[in-house]
Amino acid sequence: MSIINPGDTPIDPQVVDGTELAHRLNRLYSAVHSSHSNPSRPPSITAGGVWSRTVTGGHELMFYDGTADHKIGSSVGGVASFGGGGGDKFASDFVTSSTYKTGDIIWNAALGQFEKANKDIAAGSAKAPGDWVATPDLLSNIQSSVVSLAALSAAVHSMFRSATRPTALTVGGIWTRPVPTGFEILVFDGTNDLQIGTVLAGVFRVSTQAVYGCRAWVNFNGTGSVAIRASANVSSITDNGTGDYTVNLTTALTDANYCVVPTVSDDVAGGSNSRIHASIRTQTASSVRYSCNGIGTSSFFDTIYNGLIFVR
Repeated sequence: MSIINPGDTPIDPQVVDGTELAHRLNRLYSAVHSSHSNPSRPPSITAGGVWSRTVTGGHELMFYDGTADHKIGSSVGGVASFGGGGGDKFASDFVTSSTYKTGDIIWNAALGQFEKANKDIAAGSAKAPGDWVATPDLLSNIQSSVVSLAALSAAVHSMFRSATRPTALTVGGIWTRPVPTGFEILVFDGTNDLQIGTVLAGVFRVSTQAVYGCRAWVNFNGTGSVAIRASANVSSITDNGTGDYTVNLTTALTDANYCVVPTVSDDVAGGSNSRIHASIRTQTASSVRYSCNGIGTSSFFDTIYNGLIFVR
């Protein structure tokens, strides 16, 4: 049995690493290489998926249309055949040599089309009107599925290798980025790509250093009408008076115990007013208030360049 287990994905980088991460990746690798071989349809197979059903003496290749599984081929006892009934090819008066279940797919060589069983059909039964219905879209669906599986296989085998994160990658997705002499292994947490390991000059190393993200940042002009130049997770700036500002966050942090780093300047030419420092006055989970005054004086100044980053 080689399947992706329920709960294997998505991978939470804060919970899964080391041995457990290796187990999950090995299961994915085995599942792809065995076409998800299993006695019953694996829960990870979705509409359009192809999987291998283990039977006595071999395997049956199944196509899942989102509602039912349809047999499209088999390899039993060393004999490979194509078609839902083990490869039966028939004319309008054929007698089945196999037992079919409702929804099974076979290839009608006489008409050059796939046909699906409308009911359970016992071995030895002659073909009757209404027993089978043509499925003209199935071949193109299977071809598309095969092409998609080939692309997926190539992506999985290369661990989604790309210079930038693949657009299809979702939260918990793992990918590799080429770097000089090797690759970085990264996990996407929904916001950032976190390095979990490297392969450099043939040597694999697991990243053990925690990564702490910048939760918000802002660059704004504090003179005249306060104006944000650029920002992330900052909703507005409150002008409390000369050199007195409150930065309001769009999404509050978990608590007020974060680190905020302000940088301020009022004179790009380096004059006397460039000697200004910022002092944090109050700090909550959703905002921080600070003031700007000259070094060695209690005078407050409106500052042209204000930059703050929030780290937690």
